[in-house]
Amino acid sequence: METALQLIMILTNPFVCLIYGRSIVAIVKGRECSFIKSSHLMTVGILSFIVVVFSLKLIGLPWSITTLIAYLPAIIWWKQAGQVLQGGKRLLSLNFVLWFAVHLAIGISLFDALDGIQTIWTNNYGDLAYHLGMITSFTLGDNFPPQNHLLAGTTLSYPFFINLWTASLWWPSARFYSLHLIFIYQWCFLWVLVYCHLNNSRYPLLPWAVLFAGGTYFTLGKHSGELIKLGYPWSVFLTTIWIPQRTSILGLATILSSLNLFWRYILDREKKSLLPALKLSAITLALSPLAHSHFFLVTAVVTSAILISTSPNRFREYAIYFAILAISLHSLYWIGSKSSIVRLSAGWITGTHGKLSLLDVASNSLAMWAASGWQWLIYFITIWCISKRHRVMLVMACAFIAANILHIAVWEWDQIKVFACLYVITLSLLSSQSIPKSIILNIALTLMIIPSLFELKSVLSENRLYKVYAAEDLSIAREVIANTKKGDILAAAPVHNSPATLTGRKLFMGFTGTLFSHGSRYKEREALYKNLHLILNCHKLYTNPRVCPNYLLWTIHEENRWKHIPYSKNLQKTPSPHLYKILHAR
Repeated sequence: METALQLIMILTNPFVCLIYGRSIVAIVKGRECSFIKSSHLMTVGILSFIVVVFSLKLIGLPWSITTLIAYLPAIIWWKQAGQVLQGGKRLLSLNFVLWFAVHLAIGISLFDALDGIQTIWTNNYGDLAYHLGMITSFTLGDNFPPQNHLLAGTTLSYPFFINLWTASLWWPSARFYSLHLIFIYQWCFLWVLVYCHLNNSRYPLLPWAVLFAGGTYFTLGKHSGELIKLGYPWSVFLTTIWIPQRTSILGLATILSSLNLFWRYILDREKKSLLPALKLSAITLALSPLAHSHFFLVTAVVTSAILISTSPNRFREYAIYFAILAISLHSLYWIGSKSSIVRLSAGWITGTHGKLSLLDVASNSLAMWAASGWQWLIYFITIWCISKRHRVMLVMACAFIAANILHIAVWEWDQIKVFACLYVITLSLLSSQSIPKSIILNIALTLMIIPSLFELKSVLSENRLYKVYAAEDLSIAREVIANTKKGDILAAAPVHNSPATLTGRKLFMGFTGTLFSHGSRYKEREALYKNLHLILNCHKLYTNPRVCPNYLLWTIHEENRWKHIPYSKNLQKTPSPHLYKILHAR
């Protein structure tokens, strides 16, 4: 019964999103605007659906009631389901069939749950555990309002919309084989939307140029994620961004939809009937900070600058666009809680040791771009010359320079998200503008794709398999779930793939590498982890005893870190041999 319900929810989810999108378009009175297509409705509909689910969970409703209310519009307007199929017929082409086949294959490869949880993607080995932990915290731990599942009691300062969307489809049958199916569905659905937003008959390579972007010709065939620390930050997007950082694909589809509508208005603004397109563009963007914070911020800044520079006297446009973007302020509570995320630099480099002078940083950054990103620079110059949108491209050039100076990242490499967004913005401009077919531009797009294809070939030929969780880890997680409550807090060894991350219970402190890269404040708790006795007496030593752990997990990870369980009157055995209750914890 649970599996059947889950399958129905997955199959009808695109239609539900379409209904939500139609409601938003009705609000902006955009039904008469021919540029607003089903792909735009679907994209803003996904965000609206997630916002509704989030709002219902914040007021404490169970998943069953939340789902019933969230799906209610589709139940009422089920006759409009045919629009989904009609929109699909217009997509059919050899390019799209190949696109969908590739993404179906990639979606299947994201991970499998046949024997534990494993993946063929190097960078997914670390990130997958974090996302699974967040999803289980929503589904099995009822983590609302969202706290950081790796740092109990602190706000979740991460764009969590895609994982909340996943949890909303997973709860009826919370088994990992069905979670794999949801990952496949979301991957294919979002990349189909990306294709729709970039589809251009003159430049059929555009969707492929975003999928297979990044990488350097100096390291062809090597795993670019492993080369970041060696000074090659311009890594292959597929293996280091799109697959491991699953928030990025929702952010990508969102900004492309917003940009597509934005360009339509900018390029033909004299038509007053296109004003709804600008409104829908702003609404889609305003709902996206918790889909992908970097993509939202860069797109909002760049589009605002373009709007002002290309129409200096249209104050009504500014007022409408900025007023709608103000909706995004709702997300500041979550994304604004990170520390040390903004800083100045003389350039973008990775892999340096020790402090460098500003001149050295600038020269190393220029050398890096010349060696690693020259194909992007060629592409950028080409599109500037062909499009003849000088004000727009000048804004983009200034944004590129600013991104090398103003860094919005704790970990230096994360700044690539800013540059990736700038690249996507130029692709969107190319897809929206009627630019004559250019052999030079197609060559430039091809140059962008080649490094990624070489790395993809290496991944498939090597056929590495990374075991994220063993079957025993899943069994231990089930034991913990059976012997604890949703609000309980666990003490466990701070490894990224601890079975504790699959329980839905929050950890007193999880993997410090993840906490550091997300700008979390964890140093005080890390001091307690030097000695197990300190953790067992957390309620006496820590500044906030309410978040101290009340259970201790004991697996091979804890044994490797602390060697043995000390005698303590604070510990009590449970029915699980891997779990101990910490008495007087809170």
